[in-house]
Amino acid sequence: MKQIKYVTTFILFTLAISSCVDKNPIQESGYSYSVELKITNESASEKNVGAETFVIYDDISESYCEKIESLENVSIAAGETVNYNFDVSLGLCVTPKLSHVINIDNIKFAGFDTDFISVMDEETGVLSKIKAAKNNLGTVNWKNDAVEICYEGKSFQVTDSDSVIKLIYDMTITDDVEKSEVIVSHK
Repeated sequence: MKQIKYVTTFILFTLAISSCVDKNPIQESGYSYSVELKITNESASEKNVGAETFVIYDDISESYCEKIESLENVSIAAGETVNYNFDVSLGLCVTPKLSHVINIDNIKFAGFDTDFISVMDEETGVLSKIKAAKNNLGTVNWKNDAVEICYEGKSFQVTDSDSVIKLIYDMTITDDVEKSEVIVSHK
């Protein structure tokens, strides 16, 4: 009889504890979008491609951005086509504006307008400009009830909060990298 009492107590205790466990764990709030690049190297030499991600701040006096992270470079042999994918993300903040810079052999292709936005060095606080072969290739701006995707002078509103945001690029690298073709679309 004592054993049945202990077994019953153990079962009830186990049920009580397991019913208290939250079946839906708390998820950290954050903001992110994906970048998918299909890069074709039509040049005569191998090219290195990398990326940096940024958060953009619109101050009253000047717009500036800070680097979130630098992503690993990938080497693309002459005549090769490679897919290079990464996420741009920032968590625990208030509705950010995010962007990125694609770097091909130290020639930059920027998501934001480098003529109007400076980059702040996180260690020194000094603002500097980025020289880019092409600007306005992709920013994602979260607003109160919508997300605004901007590239190449066009903007699109996304109001479905469950949407997955992707910027998709087709890039063709030629021997004159600065004049290489970059085609952007979004999904």
